[in-house]
Amino acid sequence: MNTHVNDSDIQQYVLERSVCDSVIVEHIHNCRDCMTRAEQYAVLINGIEEQEAPVFDFNVVDLVIPQLPVTKPAKSADRWVVLLIAFVIITMAGVLIYYFKGYLKGMMAGMTPMFTYLIVTTVLILLLWLCFDMFSRYRKQMKYLNYY
Repeated sequence: MNTHVNDSDIQQYVLERSVCDSVIVEHIHNCRDCMTRAEQYAVLINGIEEQEAPVFDFNVVDLVIPQLPVTKPAKSADRWVVLLIAFVIITMAGVLIYYFKGYLKGMMAGMTPMFTYLIVTTVLILLLWLCFDMFSRYRKQMKYLNYY
C-alpha cells in the first residue's frame, strides 16, 4: 500500500478491530505514522468516554415552560360547513320533489301508507348516519392535520 490509511479506517481500527480489513490492519501495524494516528484516536476516544455526562444544576422545564406562548384554540368553521351542506341538500330535495311531484303521487298511490313511511324513515336514518359518519371522519382528519 503506497498511501496511508484514511481517518475513517483508522477510527474503525480503533473502535472495532475485528471488523476492519486485514490489509488495513497490516498497514497500521507496519506504518509508524498510521500507528501514531491510531494511538491518538484511541486516547481521544477514551477521553471522550471517560467524561461525565453534563447535568444542569437547575430544572430546565420550570424555566422554559413559562416562556412558551399560550396558543388560543382555533375557531372552526365546521358548524357553517354543516349548515351549508344541509341547506344545499334540503334545497335540492325540495326542487326534485317540486318537479317530480306528479310522478311521485302516481308511484305512491299503489303503496300502503305504512310501507311509504317505513321507506322514508329508513332512507332518512341511513342518510343522517352516513352524513354524521362522513363529518366525524372529516373532523378526525382535520385534527390530525393540525398536529403537523
